[in-house]
Amino acid sequence: MKDSFTTDRRDLNKDQLLNEIERVKRRICRSEKKKIADSNGLEDVILAESAISVPDLSVSEITGNLDLLVSVFGLSDFERDLVVLCAGVELDTNFLLGLAEGDEQKEHYATFGMALAFLESPHWSAISPSGPLRFWHIIELVDNHTVTGSRLFLDQRILNFLLGINYIDERLDPFKVFYQPRMPISNAQQEIASRSAGVWQEYPLPVLQYCGNQYSSKRNVAALACHLAGLHMVIFNAEALPGIQQGLDKTIRLWERESLLENKALLLYFDSFPTLETEHKRLLTYLLERSETPLILCCNERQRIPFRKILPFDIKKESASEQADRWQELIQKDYQSHSLVFNRLVFQFDLDMASIDSIYQCGVAEISSSDSSMKQKEKAINTAIWNTCRRYARPKLEGLAQLIEPQAKLEDVVLPEKLKAGLLDIISHVSNRSTVYSNWGFAKKGRRGLGISAVFSGLSGTGKTLSAEVVANELNLDLYQIDLSSVVSKYIGETDKNLARVVDAAEESGAILLFDEADAIFGKRSEVKDSRDRYANIEVSYLLQRMDDYNGLAILTTNLQGSLDDAFLRRIRFVLKYPFPDEGLRTQIWQRIFPQNAPLGNLDYRQLAKLNITGGNIRSIALNAAFIAAEEETPITMEVLLRATRGEFLKLEKPLSEAEIRGWL
Repeated sequence: MKDSFTTDRRDLNKDQLLNEIERVKRRICRSEKKKIADSNGLEDVILAESAISVPDLSVSEITGNLDLLVSVFGLSDFERDLVVLCAGVELDTNFLLGLAEGDEQKEHYATFGMALAFLESPHWSAISPSGPLRFWHIIELVDNHTVTGSRLFLDQRILNFLLGINYIDERLDPFKVFYQPRMPISNAQQEIASRSAGVWQEYPLPVLQYCGNQYSSKRNVAALACHLAGLHMVIFNAEALPGIQQGLDKTIRLWERESLLENKALLLYFDSFPTLETEHKRLLTYLLERSETPLILCCNERQRIPFRKILPFDIKKESASEQADRWQELIQKDYQSHSLVFNRLVFQFDLDMASIDSIYQCGVAEISSSDSSMKQKEKAINTAIWNTCRRYARPKLEGLAQLIEPQAKLEDVVLPEKLKAGLLDIISHVSNRSTVYSNWGFAKKGRRGLGISAVFSGLSGTGKTLSAEVVANELNLDLYQIDLSSVVSKYIGETDKNLARVVDAAEESGAILLFDEADAIFGKRSEVKDSRDRYANIEVSYLLQRMDDYNGLAILTTNLQGSLDDAFLRRIRFVLKYPFPDEGLRTQIWQRIFPQNAPLGNLDYRQLAKLNITGGNIRSIALNAAFIAAEEETPITMEVLLRATRGEFLKLEKPLSEAEIRGWL
């Protein structure tokens, strides 16, 4: 129905333009007092796009785009005919045939002198820079050595608009951002959208500022607000706007023209003003102050524009209950019964409505359509949706953290029983968060401190990182190791922002954050002796607060637990201390370190365990011995391990005593 209406409107516009061009042609004929050769080419050009007949509607009944152009930009009758004249020249090469007698040029074009001579009610101001034709770039002057002799060209975007072909001006394409159709939003967000649409009834139009760190939520609220106000939304990336004022002036003018022609509203987004260069910031402020069209500004924090009224709205992500309701609604469309644990899903992955819809569609698409039992199908749905949630936010953490593919399981690691019990406690807390926080109502007592954090302290090689892999594997969650080089910055305030980006992305993806050598970030605050100490303390204080607000699982490893700030340790739920492995643990490590396919000689694990080293060193020796054996095409023997051991101790700058290797050979 909508496509049929659009086609009818397009044909109507073509028909109206054709009639107007014929009218202007007859006017020129009368003025010139000669017959201009008739041409059927014009009608062929205009109507070639569609074979559908023009509906039996008069122009007076439905206003066409030409009338809309005249009304919106306040064109006079002469200016209207000037637009039609230029359109006729563009669409029919024979339109001006005979006007230039004796001129053998094959190409003819309209001039302002021609318009003054042949059209009714001419006036000189029609092509002044401040007149609507040139101010709005409807008509362009080329080779303007003289005003009357200058060639006149109708802007291509305007010509297509008159023909009923609507699109965004291609000169705005570098700044335009693709946007998918409107997605479901929460009740609170719908209320903001409704209030926003009402605000646009005021004049002068205020800038609506949507604040928050969820761009997709802000975008979807803006889309609904525009829909309610009868506007079409276009999205611009603020950081891609022209970097010079001259280019920005034309961009503003072209955008305002688009808005006036087709009732468009502009969504301008960026993270925050501080991330922009000073000149870019000035130009963006200039755009906000100059543009008089409906405009929505999306940024993380509230900004002040000196000479423009701004109404801010805080856009918050959907609540846990709203997310659970959306999951329930989607699953019940396709399956009559289900066993999805929505509360656990919601507590692990903090997603907006649009993300939930996309994840559900991708997850269900992975399920086999074979005839399996409902119970098997429900299990497959659980697994598919959970894994899709894991993958969904991975791109947001790229460049900020390194994804570690967890391989180790609890039975694979050699640790004291007390430490294994501690890992099981961490796994239990994460698995049962939805029951304790949601079902039992502990979350209603306060949102702070709902995250789970753990410190693994001990010497290098004692199994701290391996234990983090075990936790991630058992929980079926991604494990991201924070890249300190991308987080810590020498510039004041940058470390805070980088960590905030990491934490925000991790909360949405449900990933486990691993801060290796955490004392580099969460070190103790010191006595203030100069400004550097003061800013360093402020930075640590912010990090402590941000981690306290983090709702996921964060694991910090350190060789020096005493170097962590006491205030941070107070917020830690689990502190696991990894001891230096004794001989019994080292024996178990040696017994498990070699893969099943590795060719082994007659190894004495008790003798090997006498080496006073950590599990990390044991792995290094075993790996080096494997390469030696592969090169020499022999099994991994005690002799080969001895050579690898000597190399490892040389690397450690540690003496290898005879007592440790006695009886190896």
